[in-house]
Amino acid sequence: MNPSLSVVWLKRDLRWSDHAPLAQAVALGEPVVGILLHEPSLWSQPVYSSRHARFEAESVDDLVATRPELGPNRVPFPVFYVGSEAVEAFEALRAAADLPLRRIFSHEEVGIDVSFDRDRRMKRWCAERGVAWVESPYGSVRRGLRRRTDWNAHWNEVMFREPLAEPEWSRGTAWVPTPAWTEWAEKHKVPRPEREAGVAQTGGPTWGHRYLRSFLEGGRGRGYMAHISKPESARTHCSRLSPYLAWGNLSLKQVVRALSTTQGSKILPARDARAFASRLRWREHFVQKFESESRMEFEHINRGYDHQEFSQNSAHLDAWKTGNTGVPMVDACMRSLNATGYLNFRMRAMLVSYGCHVLNLHWKDLSAHLAQQFLDFEPGIHYPQLQMQAAVTGVNTVRVYNPVKQAEEQDPQGEFLAQWIPELAALPMPFRAAPWTLTELDGVAFGFARGTDYPEPLVDLKKALSEARIRLYGAKKRPEVRAEKARILETHVAPGRRFS
Repeated sequence: MNPSLSVVWLKRDLRWSDHAPLAQAVALGEPVVGILLHEPSLWSQPVYSSRHARFEAESVDDLVATRPELGPNRVPFPVFYVGSEAVEAFEALRAAADLPLRRIFSHEEVGIDVSFDRDRRMKRWCAERGVAWVESPYGSVRRGLRRRTDWNAHWNEVMFREPLAEPEWSRGTAWVPTPAWTEWAEKHKVPRPEREAGVAQTGGPTWGHRYLRSFLEGGRGRGYMAHISKPESARTHCSRLSPYLAWGNLSLKQVVRALSTTQGSKILPARDARAFASRLRWREHFVQKFESESRMEFEHINRGYDHQEFSQNSAHLDAWKTGNTGVPMVDACMRSLNATGYLNFRMRAMLVSYGCHVLNLHWKDLSAHLAQQFLDFEPGIHYPQLQMQAAVTGVNTVRVYNPVKQAEEQDPQGEFLAQWIPELAALPMPFRAAPWTLTELDGVAFGFARGTDYPEPLVDLKKALSEARIRLYGAKKRPEVRAEKARILETHVAPGRRFS
């Protein structure tokens, strides 16, 4: 057969190592090129923001700077980053190439509905043009899985026993781009967004591996369990790997393998290592859950909640988004997230709890804002977690967080509160966590005017928390919710595992 062109379609797998599509394409020995598409139809969705685009662009820059060399002539792997819809880009490449395009290699993508639609269009395009599209699994996630019968065993097999998919670069042949393709790619060059001052993490495999090493070997992971719930110290003691996993700068398998070699070391205590390991498995569980039932992007996974009534108070929603609810721990966490793109898990759950339980807002009204702010936005994590914290699964324990209690337990000195709400810095704890408890005389003493220097709470917190518990526990007992719970457990939970 005459030589043909193979394309590696990079998606959210922006790395050179443990990459099955790259390994498969390079092994053919035929000309190969890599393409990452910045698709307007995808990036116009309200879940994406400029901070995501910046992280993607930084990842591409890192890939270009560390390109492997192919074959005996050591030609750098050609990779293009273009702003185009998928069908348009591949049609342009097919027309401009000097070789027939016969194969496309990529990972299966667990994305939002728009990306699933795009993949369906691409499958039709490939079928009509005789192009073979070879997709590799996303970690241990199984496409279209309907039962979890052997999922845990499969996860262990993939993560611990399957070899890393390392390309043999010496076998590869780099495609020499034609002038026509180079010209088209230049016309579709992706603009680089400005870096936001508060977003500290830089995209790219190089940075991902630095974070991994500093967590496992550099001492950051010591005290992981002690600090995981604290909004400030979690920034240091948590792994901070989630953006690198979300954008594929690291594979989950790479992280699991690296952890397995350091477990039991004096640098990373066994308790912290076990806790981190459980969260890696937990992460993949939720991605699989979303892959199996991706309608949860738009709908309650438990249809028994479909007739639940929610508030449509836009003023409350805006106050929640901007960190002006009048509840300091809620506002400090939101302001911190908006500025930096990071917030630890416990405080993320608290933000959702306050929005969904105290204000009774629909989780869908919270979804896009949180997705835009999370630098580590991963659809397979975002929607299942959001619904779990919003207590609309009917399966998980209802958790209604008291933000005052969270402040007192997780920020006892009020340092995080003072950092992100400087207007409260003059107040001592516990007033800093609950300024509405100040008397008029206290306000004079501290030079603080309630409702002027900082807003009064949107609602009576104690009353709203009580009403939320009654509403949520009552809803969980409804027959239609319980019936759906049985279906969800059968579909998404491995046999023998219990849920409260």
